[in-house]
Amino acid sequence: MINPFHPGTVFGAICLVLASTTSSGAVLAEWDFDNNTRNATFTSPGMTASSMQFLLQNTGEDGIGGTTGLQANATVRGVGDTGYVQVFNASTIHARSATEAIAKQEFFEFKMAPTAGNVLSVTELSFYAWSNTNLDDAITYTYFLTSSATGDAILGSYSSTDQLANTEVPDDGNKATFDLSGYNDLASLTSETSFYIGVYMSGSSATGGNFRLDSVEFQGGVSAIPEPSRYMLGMVAVMALVLRRRRATSSAL
Repeated sequence: MINPFHPGTVFGAICLVLASTTSSGAVLAEWDFDNNTRNATFTSPGMTASSMQFLLQNTGEDGIGGTTGLQANATVRGVGDTGYVQVFNASTIHARSATEAIAKQEFFEFKMAPTAGNVLSVTELSFYAWSNTNLDDAITYTYFLTSSATGDAILGSYSSTDQLANTEVPDDGNKATFDLSGYNDLASLTSETSFYIGVYMSGSSATGGNFRLDSVEFQGGVSAIPEPSRYMLGMVAVMALVLRRRRATSSAL
């Protein structure tokens, strides 16, 4: 007969409960555009990731418009000097604040969702962003992050005036990294969630030049949702541990 109060039994039960959780800090999804599409080029097992979306608006002031496309490495050097880069006209960015960028829908959208029976934890976002040398030196551009799970809260921002010639390869000096581990609303996502990388400028208005975006990567973890039996097993394990301690205390008196 199994003794529920034996230390090995309690420890084993706790391990079974914890076994349903994977480590967080692995790559969840990546968009490096090297396949000449905006589809995710890597997706972790247990989840799905959408194609990168943006509002293409060639007329008016709303949305990222103008020449918005993927350019080959032969034209623009990307991260690692390979593949393709997402390019868009600086002159189509009209927002001068994050609030205005959200209202004008000047952002890129990435959707991620856990598959059935799983839960998603998002702990970090990183990407490379820079402009070409045709942009006015007086312009500062800012990328920022929001999500459908956290509303209009700004989860991170990255500002720069960096300009690279088409022949230059971006390095870590052109990389933005946002730590998302402190946001409880991103710790246990059970349905599809949208993440928005918005962009706005300060300084003079751009009359020329292009922005570049490359190697968008989300990190975190995918975990199996414990079955009710696992919860019960965990409760039994905890109760057994409490009773064992009480008995040990009573014996010592």
